[in-house]
Amino acid sequence: MKHIAVIIPMYNGAKWIGATLESVFAQSCLPSEIIVVDNNSTDSSVEIVKTFPRIKLINNPIQGPNFSRQCGFEASTADLIAYLDQDDIWHPDHLNNLSCLLEQYSDYPAAVASALSFSYSKHLRFPLPSLQGIDYNPWSSFPVSQIATPSSLMIRRKALETIGGWPTQFDFCGDIYTWLRLSVDHAFIKNRGITVGYRRHNNSQSATALTQNTQKCFNFFLAALEDALTYYPVSSNQDDLQLKTRFATLSAMSDVLSSIISFDQSKLTLSILLFEESLSEEKDGFVGSMCGLLIWFLYGHLESQPFLLSRLLECWPEDAPITRQAFRERIASSRILPKRLLSEPFNGKLWSLLLQSLDKIFKKLPLYRQ
Repeated sequence: MKHIAVIIPMYNGAKWIGATLESVFAQSCLPSEIIVVDNNSTDSSVEIVKTFPRIKLINNPIQGPNFSRQCGFEASTADLIAYLDQDDIWHPDHLNNLSCLLEQYSDYPAAVASALSFSYSKHLRFPLPSLQGIDYNPWSSFPVSQIATPSSLMIRRKALETIGGWPTQFDFCGDIYTWLRLSVDHAFIKNRGITVGYRRHNNSQSATALTQNTQKCFNFFLAALEDALTYYPVSSNQDDLQLKTRFATLSAMSDVLSSIISFDQSKLTLSILLFEESLSEEKDGFVGSMCGLLIWFLYGHLESQPFLLSRLLECWPEDAPITRQAFRERIASSRILPKRLLSEPFNGKLWSLLLQSLDKIFKKLPLYRQ
């Protein structure tokens, strides 16, 4: 048994916590500590946790998963910390693979597993896992995070202690801030093998917060990234300029976001043109990732509001061709498009986008088989 602590923040997770804990007890490398931090749940999740053996169950009255993650960290003693969200699932070799990578790459602060998103499957079918480590630097995609869930990380205790533990000063995006702070001096080691099932649903705390307080969440996101930037050791003026330019792009995105939510069309057109201009020197891949970030913040609105997506597709100015194309491609390969088609089966604009993007959708079908 390796000295690994599994920390699970929990709030009203009765629907999923049983399956999540079963995936922990099914590990080929069992952890030495399993800590569940309950955040005043009002459902039966606490009773479900008590049916499992050797779990340290803690109540944390301070609201929010960031406080629960820090509370669990303070209650742990293990050298390696693996966070797991209450609705995610691990492949049986997850802990073994990441701990082996950290043994092999002793200078790396954390190991990252690849994740597969799913929604409804009771029994998630993972591809055959492999152990293949590659360097991954979260700063390389700044300000976009390519880590889907905290359930993908195993972190050295000493590295987390160096940054003061799990951060609690940001109500949103504490995970993205943590990845940036941990990788300031050294990249992570990432395993190509998929050992994390990332459950996507509208009842998660992050999804609820994004839908109810979108602009507030975006402001927390900006504050977290701005603070993280102060710790980044600039190796060259060009490096510094690129990071600051990319951060400035978020101001333009903020205007697009607020214009879409209020749907002020004249303001929306202007904000999109400024957003396009801010990305004019970037490559297509980065422009696509920024449009993906915009969609992530808008997801709840696009999913729940009839005809918002089709109106947005129609009014995106042709004078902003780079972001127009990138936004359409990201929408076409997301889960939003098929959900909107089910709600609006006679919407020709959505069917047209689907038909134009079939080749890209077919390439992604294996990722959505769940």
